[in-house]
Amino acid sequence: MNNVSFKIDGQPSEGVKDWINTTLLATWPNDNVQAQISTTTMTFVEDAAEKLRANRIGGANGSTPGVFVGLPFEMNLTDPTSNFSAFRGRISQTEGYKEISPVEVEAKIIRDDNVFTINERAKGTTFSLLADEGLFPNSMYTDVPYVVEDPDKEFIQLLMLSISAYLMIQQLIQTADKIANQVVSIAATLGGGITGSLAALIQAGAILLLNVALAALQVIYLVQLGKDIIAFIISDVRYHKGIKIRTALEVAMTKFGYEFEGSMPELDYIYLPSKDAKGNKQTGQPGVGIPTKQQDVGKTVFTMLQLMGKIGYAKTVVLGNKFHLEPLINTAFWNQQASWVKPDVLNETWVGNSDELKMLNSLNFASDQSDKYTIRQYDGTGFDVVTTHVSVTNPKDVDIKGTDIIDFGIARGARKNGLTDIELAVLQVATAIDNVVNFFGGDSDLASGISGRVGMLRLSEDTFNTAKIIPLNAAGKIPANHRQIWSSEYLWDTYHVEKSFVDNGRSGQFELYEAEIPFGMQDFLTLIDYNRFVLPTGEQGRVDFIEWEVGKDKAKIKYRIQRPYDATLKETKTAA
Repeated sequence: MNNVSFKIDGQPSEGVKDWINTTLLATWPNDNVQAQISTTTMTFVEDAAEKLRANRIGGANGSTPGVFVGLPFEMNLTDPTSNFSAFRGRISQTEGYKEISPVEVEAKIIRDDNVFTINERAKGTTFSLLADEGLFPNSMYTDVPYVVEDPDKEFIQLLMLSISAYLMIQQLIQTADKIANQVVSIAATLGGGITGSLAALIQAGAILLLNVALAALQVIYLVQLGKDIIAFIISDVRYHKGIKIRTALEVAMTKFGYEFEGSMPELDYIYLPSKDAKGNKQTGQPGVGIPTKQQDVGKTVFTMLQLMGKIGYAKTVVLGNKFHLEPLINTAFWNQQASWVKPDVLNETWVGNSDELKMLNSLNFASDQSDKYTIRQYDGTGFDVVTTHVSVTNPKDVDIKGTDIIDFGIARGARKNGLTDIELAVLQVATAIDNVVNFFGGDSDLASGISGRVGMLRLSEDTFNTAKIIPLNAAGKIPANHRQIWSSEYLWDTYHVEKSFVDNGRSGQFELYEAEIPFGMQDFLTLIDYNRFVLPTGEQGRVDFIEWEVGKDKAKIKYRIQRPYDATLKETKTAA
């Protein structure tokens, strides 16, 4: 057996009593790869107990960190050839802490640099808190251009435009008619000879000039009126503040002392929090692009990680100084870290993971009553996968049940795919105004402002109640294929198919085993950091549970191997 030594608060200590009888339990809930470790309460005596009591007492006047800051704890192993740190963590004085006497204390230890420890910090860290610390300057946000188009008002707008355009044209026709008549009158006067009609000629010329000036003023007025009508009927392009999800998580993990990494392209999509005011008229203006309201999914760092985990059926792991978020389907990433070698054992109990099969798997984006386009353009919002038996005589005999319904809690954005009827009509008016203004030496380009709206975010109102996640291209617009790359069906086919009992090589099927195996400290240290292993056959496995008494060379474990065991199922898929 290795020699074991301890350090408490950085100093060697012999005050850990009966450590050899401590039972360590390691579990991996929710398919995580790093262990959640619990221990039977450890007993600390003499100098260790004195340090713990002193930390508690000093917290009353602030002379020590106090009970809410655990004392650093380290376990080192020494053998004839090496000395290494087996466990780094802290002694908790808030959970299971009890002072038996001035020289004896019971407490639990908590492991550091663990995804569960980071998650606990993430639960209490809001993005608003990070913003208050100045970690989200305005330059870090993304200005998302959008237009407002109420589909229920388009007919009224088209009618208004038609009436306005008719009146404008009639006014121009009347003015042109006056000018034409005046020109005819002057021509007739000149035809009769100048001598008898000089006064009439001068009068007619003056009237002509006045009418031409009036016509010019009317053109200017009608041009401005046309612009006003266009602005009234078609909303200005405005900008709502959002933030790239990867950027938000990088800031958070830097705050926690880690680098953030993840391969999901959805991490580069823009998170657009709910809005209760109009967007800015220009880019670069102040605003808030992070979730701050209670209804916004992703308000805390933890819920943002949860959201992206749901989207990509992804899990987190801490490797060195990096915090990774990776889809489970990315086996190349997960398997490259596996180093534990499972020993051969004779007596193993076997069971399939049939209880993990759900009859219904459902992925759903949210709709938003305050944005009509999330309801009217519903395609891709939901996707259902129903698993049944391929052929059965009596349906009552089928033992497939349960549901796994994942509601993302965020909406998608609607893309402006083309010009509406009203915009096509306005485009003609805008083109005419551009021609008139430019003919008289002006510089007008109203038409491009209308045609350039294609590809922008389309809202029915300036404000909305449900946060959105939208993909943007380099031009700051939603790509034309966004419904193909950002839908519930796409997320199932790309990520969640990993849990399918039918597709993807029936990757959701696992054989489960329980056994007592040879086990030591090195096995424990390897697995608590990474519970994956690969068999010589190339099959993937992972450990689900360890119960190990430190002083013994065996442990009880539960593990699974990704190995299909049933081919009698089928899936029916329905997109909404």
